[in-house]
Order: sequence, then C-alpha cells, then structure tokens
Amino acid sequence: MDILRNKNTLTVIGLIILMGVTGCNGTEQEKHNSSTKIIETTSTNEKTKSSIAPAPPPSTEQINLYKYITEEKWAEAKKYTTDITSHNVADLELLKSYIDIRIEFAELSNSNDELKLYEPILAKINKLKLEDYSGEFKDQITKFVEVFQKERIDYYDSLTEINEALKVKENKKIELDTWNKIKNAINQGDFNTVISETVMLKDTNKEFSALYNFAESVVSGQDGDDDMMFYYLNEIPIDYNGKFSDLILEQKLQMKTKEEWKEDYLNQKKYKSVKSTSEKEAESTFPTPSIGMTANDVINSRWGSPKDVNKTITEYGVSEQWVYSNYRYIYLEDGIVTTIQY
Repeated sequence: MDILRNKNTLTVIGLIILMGVTGCNGTEQEKHNSSTKIIETTSTNEKTKSSIAPAPPPSTEQINLYKYITEEKWAEAKKYTTDITSHNVADLELLKSYIDIRIEFAELSNSNDELKLYEPILAKINKLKLEDYSGEFKDQITKFVEVFQKERIDYYDSLTEINEALKVKENKKIELDTWNKIKNAINQGDFNTVISETVMLKDTNKEFSALYNFAESVVSGQDGDDDMMFYYLNEIPIDYNGKFSDLILEQKLQMKTKEEWKEDYLNQKKYKSVKSTSEKEAESTFPTPSIGMTANDVINSRWGSPKDVNKTITEYGVSEQWVYSNYRYIYLEDGIVTTIQY
C-alpha cells in the first residue's frame, strides 16, 4: 500500500514538472516571436524612410538666374539664359519669355516715338498663362502686368487728349468757315442751307442751336406747318442775345408778346423734361458695360455707341479705345472688352 501511494505521488510530481517545462517553453517561444516581429517592423520602417529621397538643392544656374531676375538685371539675365538648360532651372521657358517682355517694355517706355505699340507685348503677356503659374516670381510678374496695363491705358488717354486738342483747333476753323456760310445764306434767304450747316453743331453750341431752330421755323412756316413753326421758335429762349438775336426777336414779336413766349417756352421745357424722365426709366433696363462683352453688347448697353474710336491694328490683332462723354473709356482687344475706365 505504501509502495503504491509513493508511486502515485511520484507520478503527480512528474506531471507537474512536465507541465511547468512546457509552459516555460511556450512563453519563451512567444517572446521570441514577438521580438522577431518588432525587429521586422523596425526594419520595414527604416526601409520606407530610406526610400524617400530629400529634394535636391537648387542648381547653381537657378540660383544665379533667380538673383538676376530678383534684382531686375534683365540684360544679364537674358545673356545668362543662353547657356543653361531647362533641366537645371525650374520654369525656364516661362522665365525666358518674361525676361524678353521686360526688355521690350523698358525699350518702349524709354522710346521718344510718337506712336508706341503695346499690343505685341500684351500678346506675349497673355501667352505666359499666369493663371497656371505658381512659381517663385508669381508676385513680381503680377505686379509688373499691373504697371504695364496702367502705362498702356495712360498712353491711350494721352493720345485721346492730343486728338481732342487737334479737333478743337480744327473745329474752330470749321466754325469760322461755317459762320461765313450761314451769314451769306441768311442774307440770301436760303434757310435750308442754314439748317444743313448747323444741324451737326446744334447740340454743342448755343448759337448754332438758336440759328438751327430759327431756320427750321422759317422753313416750316413757308411750308404752311404753323405747329412746327411755333415749336422751333419755342426752342429759342426769349432772352437769347446771340449774334442774330435782333433778327430772331423781331420775327417772334410779330406773333406773340415776350410774356407769352416765356410761358410757352417754360411749358414746352416742362413737357420735354417729363418725356426725358420716361426715356431714362426705359434706358435703365439696358445692362451696364462689363468685361468680356462684345462690341455689339456694348452698343446695346446703357453707354450705347461711342462718340469716338481710336483703333490700332498690328499683326497681333486689333485694339480699340472707345471714347464716351464725361471721361469714360472702354478698351477692346479683337472685339472683346478688356478694360473699362470711368
């Protein structure tokens, strides 16, 4: 019995030892596997980091060229670009074009020529496609374009002022010739000639306006149209004291008193004012000129047709400056509005 009990005890002890050994072996194996995974993960991360190469430093050519452009040394920059390749400088082709533009603009600005052509430079600027460029000199180029456009518009404005001065001088000569024709026509009783000589100037000159209305009233009376005769005479204020005031007043006083003419003049003026207000309300339905409009769109806008057009034609296209009253201008490139100034 004692021998059997001792055998069982030994068996239990053996099983416990065996289980302990097995458990230890399992724990060591798990530690080994875990360590292996950590080593493998670390190795993978190191491989990933080593596969991302740092950005190469800018080339010597790029550093030198960027320095010339930053300092606006265009001649040096132009010369330097002849020996470098696009592989060494970012956006080289665009920068080459920009450098050429700056050189041409400097020559044009310093030129003493009466006629300056900005359109060839403008065409090159448009080809840069700045909306797609976001490189080192985006701000510099953008500011330059603003300076260029201002100088271009100022130049066209100066041309307009010169043209207007010449027109004033020419108009004075025309006015003198016209007055001589009018005097001769009145002396001969030829009021149709007076009408034809004053019709284009009646809205800009009070003298011509009075003579036009007087001549129209005489012709209307000769045709038996009393209503239009009185209408045209009413267009002349009773206190008009111009070159032919004596002749006109004498004609008017044969029909009505001064007081009656004054009353009729005020009533007619009031009627025209009401009519003008209605026309302005109708005009408000038209659109205001805007960038991108065609020439036809502008004509059908609130501004209507210009009083003068300055046109420049080059191999790059047609540029126009439309001149309106009150110093308003519209600029078009190939029939499309690009700038509005007022």
